[in-house]
Amino acid sequence: MHAFIKKNQKMIMVFFSVGLTIAFALPSAVTSLSKNRDVSIARMGKTKVSQKDVAEFRAQWELLKRTISSKQTDPSSGQERIVPFLTEFFAKDFGRAGGQFAEQMIAQIDANPELFYVLYSEAEQLGTVVTNDEVQSVWKNYDHLEDNLGGYDERAQEAIRTLLLIGHAADRAGNIVKVSRPQRDHDLANQQEISVNLVEFKARDYLTKIPAWTDQDKETKVKAQYEQYKNQEPTTRPGNESGFGYRVPNQVRVQYIEVPSAAIRKAVVAQITDIDARKYFYQNIREFPAQFGAKPPVGIAATQPASPPRLSKVFSDRPPTTGPTLTAPKHFDSYRDEITQRLTDERITKLSQEILTEINAQMGADYLAFKAVVSPAGAGPSTAPSIPAATLAKAPKTTLGDTTYDSYEYLHNLANHIQAKFGILPTTHEDNGLRTIQQLSDGNEIAKTAVENFDLLSLYRLTNNIQLAQQLSQQIGPLINFPVFATTFVTPFANDQIRQFARNSRLRVLDLYEPSPIMRDKAGDFAMRPVASNAYIFRVAEALPAHAPTLAEVREQVIVDARLADAYKLAADDANAFLKSALEKKVHLQSAAMEAGKTLTTTGLFDQRATDVENYPLVAGDTTQIFVNAAYALLNRGNPDVPHPMGVAEFRPTATVLVAELNQIKPRWTPETLASHQVYTTANVDRQIGMQMRARWFSPQDIMSRTQYVPLEPPRKPTGRPAQDQPPINPIGAASF
Repeated sequence: MHAFIKKNQKMIMVFFSVGLTIAFALPSAVTSLSKNRDVSIARMGKTKVSQKDVAEFRAQWELLKRTISSKQTDPSSGQERIVPFLTEFFAKDFGRAGGQFAEQMIAQIDANPELFYVLYSEAEQLGTVVTNDEVQSVWKNYDHLEDNLGGYDERAQEAIRTLLLIGHAADRAGNIVKVSRPQRDHDLANQQEISVNLVEFKARDYLTKIPAWTDQDKETKVKAQYEQYKNQEPTTRPGNESGFGYRVPNQVRVQYIEVPSAAIRKAVVAQITDIDARKYFYQNIREFPAQFGAKPPVGIAATQPASPPRLSKVFSDRPPTTGPTLTAPKHFDSYRDEITQRLTDERITKLSQEILTEINAQMGADYLAFKAVVSPAGAGPSTAPSIPAATLAKAPKTTLGDTTYDSYEYLHNLANHIQAKFGILPTTHEDNGLRTIQQLSDGNEIAKTAVENFDLLSLYRLTNNIQLAQQLSQQIGPLINFPVFATTFVTPFANDQIRQFARNSRLRVLDLYEPSPIMRDKAGDFAMRPVASNAYIFRVAEALPAHAPTLAEVREQVIVDARLADAYKLAADDANAFLKSALEKKVHLQSAAMEAGKTLTTTGLFDQRATDVENYPLVAGDTTQIFVNAAYALLNRGNPDVPHPMGVAEFRPTATVLVAELNQIKPRWTPETLASHQVYTTANVDRQIGMQMRARWFSPQDIMSRTQYVPLEPPRKPTGRPAQDQPPINPIGAASF
């Protein structure tokens, strides 16, 4: 051994040196790594929040999200579907809106990793407790998909405990709600049906009573009216009940080519022969079983057995049977109509797809060539509302005749090309000028179309989940119909939100002259049959984004509206004076109306969900709701001494001031059922407020506010050698440079 050590002394010293270096360096490295994991990233009040804590609870969240679920039967389709545990957990207290709230909450925590830890810390500080029985109940009643990271059972149960702890804290916030008796009675009162007596003071009747404007007054009033409503659209809505507005909405000029289904069907039907039908029958004979047990002719007993008869030999010496006999109809003849219909539908679908493919290929190639010349590199041609004429003049000629892609003649040539190739002549259309969404809705047949493959049936095939398909249909459906799509999903109109929605929904934001997706009749219908619908491809040739017009452009309308506003004030003054007189005289509205020579109108019974009011016609929508809300406000004026309260209701949608009197109240309960209605109303109000409280509890802004969560700025990394005012001095001398 001594000789070995002496011989290898240098090598042994090297090993000892390396070992000592590692021994001294390893604790320092481990400490450094630990410090990096425990770095503080925020504060909750005076408590530090470390990166390590957030990461640990983020891992719990991912485990809950990816590995725990349940199987449920869809009541509408009867099919089994998988429901994530997190979705069910967050949706349970929100009724029909639960699914949407759950998706929103999960998305918020996905986007803000610290939220799950912050909610847990808050629940722990509140002293919330979760029993082991609660954890085991969830553990046993849900399915689990292990993540192969080891110790899954313990980690999953700890994550469940964390989520239940957070849920109990939210429940505590929701359960502190107490419904007062006045609040309950107010909600009960609003559940009654009412009718009202009305006396109208119409602003238009006061136009001749407006004092004459001086030139200065006129300019002041007109300018004030214009400035207030120049950026509002002329529609009735909360905050603008009068419906004043001068903003010009998005406008487009559209060109489109239509492939008519009737022409395709006519061509296909003319081509299908009896030979085609028989060929199809024999090629698919297994799909057409023989039909026995045919109904016998009138007057003959149905003695034919239910089972197929035994077949005799082809050649027989027996004489032919005389008299009526029972025979099954010929096999092919019984399916002739069905086979013909199948062939027709298949060939219509095939021919329609071939035509549309050809149109898309031709327009797509010509559009790209057009775009390459008239657009800046990498940008669409619609970077401005319209393409300058000088730029359009650079457009190249296409292969379809001596025309450029942007011309309307191009669509004519394309239609002729399709006729020459397929024997079907598409129709074309071009708007004469810019049109708004309302004008597009009132226009040609294309107004009734929507983007193909976004109907409920297609969405169901895509998702294999009828509820998700219905939800997507409700979200996307209103935006994919032609008038909305053409005035929204176009580059001059599309903001970041629209573009994000388009990406999520697999929709395109169109540049000018870019071919649209295929538009189909009844594209939002579950039972849509493409073989029975026309197909359209449009392009936007000109686009003008919504804008406020100049005062000169709308001056005449502004003057009319300003005069009407002044007349409305006069009508309101008279209505208030009329009401004051009636109250002082303590007479009913009918007597006051007769004395003043006014007409009294009495409505039928209506409730707060009414879409129309009997004996007082209204425009559906916000107008009806404004009237209903004003009528129900009378209930707040009533008391046992005043069973028929009166008040002034400003009904701006029709420029009318109403003096209204409560005429009749019809409760939805009897003296015997009042107690149960009170209990139900209290519970309903409690549930609604509790839902609002829980929603606020999980709001990221509220979470950060009540926990005093403040992110800390990360430490700044050195940016290298500090800047110097003078160049460094060369120690060797200038000659070295």
